[in-house]
Amino acid sequence: MKLLLFTLCFICAFSSTADVTNLVASVDQNPVIENESFTLQLTATGNITREDIDFSVLEKNFRVSVPSVSQSTQIINGNRSSSVTWRVTLFPKNTGKFTIPSFTLGNQTSKAINMDVVSATANVNRPREFYLTTAVSNSKLYLQQQITYTVKLYLAGDIQSGSLGEPQLAGAIIEKVGDDKEYQELINGINYRIVERSFAIIPQSSGTFEIESPLFEARVLSGSRQSFAYFNRTKTINRVGPPQTINVQPIPANYPYPWLPSEMVQIQDEWQGGEDALVAGEPITHTVTLTALGLIEEQLPNIDINYHPSFKTYPELAQKATVQRDNKLIAQTVQNVAIIPESAGDFILPEIRVPWFNVKTGETEFAVLPAKKVNVAANDSAEIHQENTEQTDVSPTDINTESSVSTKPQSNAILWILDWLHISLLAICAVLLILVMYLGLSKSKQGTLHEKQVKNSNDDEGIAWEHLSNAIHQRRIGKLPNLLCAWLNTITKKQYASASEGLSENSTASYKAFDELLSSRYSTTGGELNTNDLFSKLSQLREDLQQKTQATARLYPQ
Repeated sequence: MKLLLFTLCFICAFSSTADVTNLVASVDQNPVIENESFTLQLTATGNITREDIDFSVLEKNFRVSVPSVSQSTQIINGNRSSSVTWRVTLFPKNTGKFTIPSFTLGNQTSKAINMDVVSATANVNRPREFYLTTAVSNSKLYLQQQITYTVKLYLAGDIQSGSLGEPQLAGAIIEKVGDDKEYQELINGINYRIVERSFAIIPQSSGTFEIESPLFEARVLSGSRQSFAYFNRTKTINRVGPPQTINVQPIPANYPYPWLPSEMVQIQDEWQGGEDALVAGEPITHTVTLTALGLIEEQLPNIDINYHPSFKTYPELAQKATVQRDNKLIAQTVQNVAIIPESAGDFILPEIRVPWFNVKTGETEFAVLPAKKVNVAANDSAEIHQENTEQTDVSPTDINTESSVSTKPQSNAILWILDWLHISLLAICAVLLILVMYLGLSKSKQGTLHEKQVKNSNDDEGIAWEHLSNAIHQRRIGKLPNLLCAWLNTITKKQYASASEGLSENSTASYKAFDELLSSRYSTTGGELNTNDLFSKLSQLREDLQQKTQATARLYPQ
């Protein structure tokens, strides 16, 4: 009983939460240089439990990192004492005088701290070992227009390890472009190693925004003479560059065309073997390429190509890609069309016009592939074949009847007829035997061919599904339309022009999931991409289509 009472008292002592005995706030440096971080530490002591502190009140004047929390407990003579420490890294947004407000926990309140944030140029007594600068190619731009964001990292001291993040702009497409540049520069008598990195930024909503600088975080030598064994002491530093303000203008009111903002858009075509290689009845490939500067492949429109009605056309899936050149994104779509002219003659191919908005001039322009006159030559090989056929079709009346008259006696004629009948009978039997053998062999080959075709078809579908699954799991949204269309064509044995067409015909649920995913990808709110829902719907569609194929095979066996 005594042991039980002692245990209950011990538990109560540890589970009770007394008032906080002390609450202290402190900073590791004051004043602070702009774009450099400092650490706010808040320590509470007493018989307390860990509680969360709301640091959101600091976001008005500071960029606030995620707080780290540590806790320690001591028991002296049966008395339990705890301390909890919160550490948060702060980046001043502007220079000037600011106040870190007091915090209250339990019955204790910390003291407010007055902070001085000074300009880097004004602080001549303290050389800057590490700092960042930022710049944008344009501060005034149109919706979905690409700008180039450049950050330079200045290093006057050695670092043990470090990382440089990406700029931040809600809802924007941000991609690193080009390779990092490294060079030396002497500034105010200090030799700096400079690392320059560029990003392409495409805003997805209009308005006035601030692009937050990337965060540079590194471990550097602390400069302290104290060391342990052969290891020098290090400390963590954090640096950011100044924010960049941009003004994103909306699409002009009543704009009549699909929105395609760019500095340059071109369209060109190419004929396999040249334009003079068109021959009636023979296939030829026509390739049309659309190229746009400062866009990504998903922004490019489909190319509408109209051909003469006498041309049989077999378009392939458009191939789209985005590449980088001179710190610019370049989007390109390539449309290949196999063409078979049915007749010879002269034909007119109508022009192709793609409207686009010139972000430099603020005017609508057109990328034009002019109308073109093509000549389809007659198929000489077909005419020669026809002439040869006419020459070999000799009429029986053309045979010299005199040479066919027999000069043998009547009895010899009868024997000749009997021999002819005997030979004909043998020939007929031989033909029948060959025909029976051919039918049996053909049936065997057809069965083997069918098995190979089924196997190859299954292999192709499996490969297409694997590529599609990998793209979904890796969230390569830009690759999904082509991969999805290719898989649908393989598993359904049809030729869909687009993924949307194939999904709408086979699965409404998959079509809706695909549409929602694309909408989220380009949403101005920057919502979470739900790829799991699309993969689940497509997996169910695949199972249904495979079961349908198996049922068809049972109804119509080979």
